[in-house]
Amino acid sequence: MAENVKTSIKRDQKKVLDALAEVVGDQFNEDSVERGGTKIKLPSRMTYKRAAMHLMELDEAEETYTTYVRDFRYRPWDVAAAVDRAIKRVSGTSGIARGEQSFFGTTPPARITIQTDVDTFIEVPWGTIDVPLFEGTVRVGGRIDDNYGQIGVVQCEAKKRYRASIQGLFEVIEDELQVRSIYRGKAITGGINPEFVDLATVNPDHVVYSQEVLAQLETSVFSGLRYPEAMRENEVPEKRSVLLTGQYGTGKTLALMLIGQEAVANGVTFILVRPGKDDPFECMKTAQLYAPAVVAIEDVDTFSGTTTDRNVMSELLDAFDGIQAKGKPILNVVTTNHPEKITKGMLRPGRLDALIEVGPLDLPAVTKLVTVLANGTLDQDVDFEQVFEKMDGYLPAFIAESMARAKRASIVRGEGELLPLTTADIITGAMSLRPQFEMMHRADEHADEPTLDGVVRTIVSQGVEQASAPDWDVELEHETGRVVDA
Repeated sequence: MAENVKTSIKRDQKKVLDALAEVVGDQFNEDSVERGGTKIKLPSRMTYKRAAMHLMELDEAEETYTTYVRDFRYRPWDVAAAVDRAIKRVSGTSGIARGEQSFFGTTPPARITIQTDVDTFIEVPWGTIDVPLFEGTVRVGGRIDDNYGQIGVVQCEAKKRYRASIQGLFEVIEDELQVRSIYRGKAITGGINPEFVDLATVNPDHVVYSQEVLAQLETSVFSGLRYPEAMRENEVPEKRSVLLTGQYGTGKTLALMLIGQEAVANGVTFILVRPGKDDPFECMKTAQLYAPAVVAIEDVDTFSGTTTDRNVMSELLDAFDGIQAKGKPILNVVTTNHPEKITKGMLRPGRLDALIEVGPLDLPAVTKLVTVLANGTLDQDVDFEQVFEKMDGYLPAFIAESMARAKRASIVRGEGELLPLTTADIITGAMSLRPQFEMMHRADEHADEPTLDGVVRTIVSQGVEQASAPDWDVELEHETGRVVDA
């Protein structure tokens, strides 16, 4: 009975190997052997003995171990997960990690934990993986590609007679990556080992903008994510580079989160570039691997640092142009608090296609935000026009604090019970914040004015630079061999 089970298993395994071989056909057979028909066909001058020796040599070669390597244009963790799934598909079981021998001794078999979504993790074998079906091993690694950064590499070592099946396994891995990549179509950061961005923390109903800003977001950003086919059919360029500007607290970061939600909902990869944590140029390489994609660069000013004259925005647009030349559908969205640093050359369409200024809220936006923050506690007779007048120019953070103070006023009025918020409650909360709001604006206006200490430092620094500057006229005389009269 046990022998019959073993025979059945071997027969099933042979079917799998044959099926894998069919993926790539017979092109991997030796050129000198042509299979077909029921007769052995020999060259006219070849003896039986010589033919037998040749076939024996080929048979011996079939038993030698050979290494097969293929690059996969995906991040290494993505490839590792795909390899595990592919091995399960072709053999019915996961690969078995093997211990490693080194100068320091034997390293035990390893399984690593890979994040596949915000709160989802899997374990996969790592290092050298035994695949009994091929009587060989598989190893996942990586290498640096000039265009794409770190990509995954799969190395398989098996007998030469399994070469067609190994190529078939590679095809199965590629299929797993194309159909079930752990990163494509999701919200991630753009490093070598991407992290997942939790877009669910932002409620789109709680994010408000003026009607003008909403219209620009719809036209310049959301339209391309929702209707890519219509854009292509009507020859509307897919290349878009959009700049979001506005003072602190207007909601530029929240806009990126809304864009991320829209992207993922339409199967587009969303890549968030965080200031101080991610390399924007590395993230653009990730976007090429997982296009169609949105690259969202938050606070682009912070990437240039404080001790360099690099125009990072210009460099990013250069890199973005290079990506688009390769036909990758990628949307580039950048936020900045300092639009005055944008040069004229960057403002032309085709370079920077849209500039959206996220400014103060209009009446419909204030009405919506106040209603959301009240959470069902508004008096039905609230005069939103009066409320809007008293909140004129307020950022969302100020409106939120106004509503918190309005609730406090209502609780006091109700002697410990929250009564329906009236126009007077809301205006009281808004007006109590007006001095703080005006003080903040005065601070902004004088933020760049030089202090006495700063002026002195500048003068001293300029004097030192002039004293140490080279005598360019003298150097020019020596270089050209000319004498210049003083």
